[in-house]
Amino acid sequence: MSSPTNTLKYSIFKTPLGKTGVAVSPTGICRVVLSVSRESDFVELLKKVHPRPQKQSTQLMAIENEFHQYFSGKLKKFSFKPDLRQGTHFQQSVWRKLTAIPFGNTRSYQWLATAIGNPKACRAAGNANGRNPVPVIIPCHRVIRQNGDMGGYTGGIHLKQFLLDLESKSNAII
Repeated sequence: MSSPTNTLKYSIFKTPLGKTGVAVSPTGICRVVLSVSRESDFVELLKKVHPRPQKQSTQLMAIENEFHQYFSGKLKKFSFKPDLRQGTHFQQSVWRKLTAIPFGNTRSYQWLATAIGNPKACRAAGNANGRNPVPVIIPCHRVIRQNGDMGGYTGGIHLKQFLLDLESKSNAII
């Protein structure tokens, strides 16, 4: 993903979850971290895909605005295209299918495996779900266990529950 013409821009801004970091390539949003503790940690993460990420807070203001709309319950779907090139073909198929889960709804890991045409790949689909580089934009938080338990979430179960509660409340209002 790195070349002189292929810049990686990033911004960090406050949300109800703390500081959120977003990185954008010319192809789309390639990384979202919902709880950035230090900017230097976020930059080190970005350096795994690009040697010199550039901070561009003002140029990414539209993305920040959509996150604020989402967290205030006014936005159900982001308009920005994700850049999924860092995933395998299988991971990309899982991530694309996640976008079919409606705002405020949940699906099981089994549903996800079946939806990508591989019903026996439940664990692999769950692992791909957990490697989603752009959470919230690709709503991996909407996948739970078939028995209704939360399952895992990269940012922690409390973040997953927060996002599901936010969408449930927003769905009642919107």
